[in-house]
Amino acid sequence: MTLLQTVVLAVVQGITELLPVSSSGHLILTSKLLSIDSISTFTLTSLHLGTTIAIILFNWKFLFTNINSKIKLYSYIVVATIPAAIIGVLFGDVIEGYLRGTFVVATMLIVVGAIMLYVDRKFVKVGVKEEVKLEDITFKQTLVEGLAQSIALVPGVSRSGITTIAGMFSGISQYTAIRLSFILGIPILVGSFTYEMFKTENSLNLLTQTNSLVAIIITFVAGYMSLWFLDKMSKTRFLRYFGIYRIVVGVLILILFI
Repeated sequence: MTLLQTVVLAVVQGITELLPVSSSGHLILTSKLLSIDSISTFTLTSLHLGTTIAIILFNWKFLFTNINSKIKLYSYIVVATIPAAIIGVLFGDVIEGYLRGTFVVATMLIVVGAIMLYVDRKFVKVGVKEEVKLEDITFKQTLVEGLAQSIALVPGVSRSGITTIAGMFSGISQYTAIRLSFILGIPILVGSFTYEMFKTENSLNLLTQTNSLVAIIITFVAGYMSLWFLDKMSKTRFLRYFGIYRIVVGVLILILFI
């Protein structure tokens, strides 16, 4: 890819990776518009590195202060990450080969978007009994979101979207669910990057090329801005807005590219 194509993809990835809109769908649209035939798994993983760094720095205060009081939560997160990690290693190539098609991504955008609208309406009526602090999340609630990450391996689903929905069904608020989703994503994102580094021949040289470094920096900046934006929105009914948006994008992909 040219440097300009890399920059555009990095901006799109950085903005959409952390919002519950699915970066896969947006990368499909963008790559079609930029006449890019395909994006390698290693390139995608490199882009994930930038957003992972953004998550860590954005949550730095929570992650690295009063650690003793969060040991239990961190142990829950490690265990809850295992299912998605195993499925990713065992079936990653199958998912990459059969489920990264345009039709699958567009369908998942629409389906999960509709689920978001349903969940938004349901929880406006039912509500959550009380606001639970992130460090007081139970193992069951953490595991529910962790299992939902496995579903997010299907392109078009959105990890932050499906885990937030799962967290809400487990009894925690939308705000706490999305915060847990980001913390829960750190091990899986770091793990997938490390796995691809070992799996890809000459990966270190590829990572230090100009295009790769520019992509990582841009996805970090865009990802950090997305986190700031979502943090401002997360105490509002943000699921309905993103649900509508996902359906529109999914239908647009079906009309233009199927």
